[in-house]
Amino acid sequence: MADPELAALRAARLNQLQQSGTDPSTQNGSRGEEAEKRRAEEQMRRDLLASALEPAARERRTVFLFL
Repeated sequence: MADPELAALRAARLNQLQQSGTDPSTQNGSRGEEAEKRRAEEQMRRDLLASALEPAARERRTVFLFL
């Protein structure tokens, strides 16, 4: 495959990725944001359960989760 052909294929693929919203140059940043969002949601879930459950129920839940 000649270099101009390869360059055209790369440009077309990059354009396709940008159109679909999965630009490879920004993909690593969005993964970090998604991971941070999941951690924040998990922390909110833990805080809600901690405020809603009695201490004995929290202990049972914690032991169950780590088995």
